[in-house]
Amino acid sequence: MSSGKSSAWVTSADVARHAGVSRSAVSRTFTEGASVAPETRAKVLKSAEALGYQVNMLARSMIQQQSNLVGVVVSGFDNPFLLSLLGPLTHQLALRSQAPLLMDASEPEQLSNSLRQLMQYRISGVILTSGTPPIQLAKEYLRLRIPVAMINREPLLEGVDVINSDNRQGGALAAEVLCRAGARNLVFLNVVTGTLSPSARGAAFAKAATGRVTPPRRHRSRV
Repeated sequence: MSSGKSSAWVTSADVARHAGVSRSAVSRTFTEGASVAPETRAKVLKSAEALGYQVNMLARSMIQQQSNLVGVVVSGFDNPFLLSLLGPLTHQLALRSQAPLLMDASEPEQLSNSLRQLMQYRISGVILTSGTPPIQLAKEYLRLRIPVAMINREPLLEGVDVINSDNRQGGALAAEVLCRAGARNLVFLNVVTGTLSPSARGAAFAKAATGRVTPPRRHRSRV
């Protein structure tokens, strides 16, 4: 492999030299809302395209004390709901010029190390997905003044944004549909962990079916 300039990353200094402008002009061109003369901007963009320049977001995060990365904490990747969630979540972050940095919280002994790794990337926020990422993670991020959002979790912490499904209505509607279809021996299947969403759905399911069919059986699966 060649060790010449063509194999190295193009820097803002390279763009500045090519365009005949200062490095600060290059920086302002690629900083949203910054002031730069139209003629200068055109020169910089033309040189950047010719050289294949890309903004070094990690270097910029060190200067700004914050990156465009958002930590997304999951408990393993075997949950179909989680997999269906990651696509739209990544898309919405991209629309805001942000990118996800995944952290697997399914191994308790790795939590402190994973937390430290996210901090090293100076994340701009963190999202705790549904499942069982420990609540102490949210407390630690809040202590470090990092915005926290939680999906399908109990709203137990002040300062945390929580996004929940209407689990009770979902469970009741499921029972209603089955009863109308003629089902008479109902079973509600839940995972062993019994997290917030399925537990709330199961309680509403059982309540809606009570008195209309054979009492629903609740079964916990280890799958």
